[in-house]
Formats: sequence, C-alpha cells, structure tokens
Amino acid sequence: MNVGLNLKKPLGAFQRDVSESQIRLRSVLRALEDGSFHRGAQTGRPGAILQFQFASSDIPAASAASAACNDCFLSFTRALVELIDRLLAIRRLVATPLVVPAHVKSHTELDAHVGNLIEEEYQKVARDQSLSNPAKVAQFERLDTFEKEATLSYFTLRRCLEHHGGVPKEDLTITYYRP
Repeated sequence: MNVGLNLKKPLGAFQRDVSESQIRLRSVLRALEDGSFHRGAQTGRPGAILQFQFASSDIPAASAASAACNDCFLSFTRALVELIDRLLAIRRLVATPLVVPAHVKSHTELDAHVGNLIEEEYQKVARDQSLSNPAKVAQFERLDTFEKEATLSYFTLRRCLEHHGGVPKEDLTITYYRP
C-alpha cells in the first residue's frame, strides 16, 4: 500500500482557528461600537445559575478593544505553534520507516493508523520542553528570512503579553506585511 500524507487537515485546522479568532474579535469590536458590550456587561444572563456582580462595569472601550486584540493575537499564535508542532511531527514520521500492523487491511484502516501515529508524534513534539518555539522554527531550514523573523517576532510578542503583563523587557520589533 502507498501512504500519502495530506497537509490539508493541519492547514485547515490552522485556518479555522485563525478565522474563529477573527470572528470573536469582530464581535467584541462591533459590540463596543454599538454599546451592547457595556450593556451586556452590566446585566446578567437570564436563566443563568450563577450571576456575578462587579462593583464597576465601566470598562473603557479602548481597554476592552485592546484586550480583544491581544486575545485574538494570542489565539493566532497558539494556532501557529500547533501547526508548527504538527508539521514537525509529520516530518519526523516521514523520516522513519512505516510499520503497518498485520490487522490493517484497508486504506481506511491505514489512514486511521497513520492518523494515530501523527497524533502520537504531535503529542511528543508539543510536550517536549527541550524544544523552544524558536528551536522549532529553526528546524524549517527552507523558510525565508522574512518568514523566520516574522514568526519569531510573534513569539516574542506572545511571551510579552502572556508572561510579562504586556510590558516588554526591551523594544519589540514585529515583522509583518499587510495582506
């Protein structure tokens, strides 16, 4: 049997995750623009079991918009890391001989077996604490300089937002282009 690896699944999952992040961002920004964000923050959900009341729900629109943008960026970056991990897992599997168990008799069973192997290898890559995100990017030798710099700059900004309260230790340069 021939085995072909299709990258549509991990790329499709990445695209879906990015789209969902953008949709959530658009929803928050629209709610801020039309005032429903603050109205919703001040009223509880009908029928909810738990209701929380805060002393002040006067969240400045700029602060809420900034938080929504940061959340969208962090979601994008997490999806990017997952894609990189999945691509590394696939690369590792391609470099090793495929042993097909005797019970695998059909293409469907083979696809399921290979899918399980990919998932197992992905879990190993994702859990490997010796592999930093920059080290993962370095394994993609054929990436252009721009692509490497952009990806590494996203990781730097993510680290700043998640681990340093949004305050950079030094000046940040974010490499990007407008699509």
